[in-house]
Amino acid sequence: MKKTTPLLLIFILVGVIAGGLIGDLFGRSIPLLSYGRSIGFEPFTVDLAILKWTMGLTLQLNVAGILGLLLAMFLFKRF
Repeated sequence: MKKTTPLLLIFILVGVIAGGLIGDLFGRSIPLLSYGRSIGFEPFTVDLAILKWTMGLTLQLNVAGILGLLLAMFLFKRF
């Protein structure tokens, strides 16, 4: 398998999403997995009478998401 940057980004994205879902699903039984922080900025709106534009960005990471990220990077390097 040829290792490319887009493939690495796909591995990382899938790892973070899968880890985040696992953290959400098992967070009640294993609270450590759902521990996390939210970083980013709240949505803001620019209103120019004929154009209204709203933008915001928030990244929510938990322990399981970080573990998924590390696992994805390990699997990418291994294969």
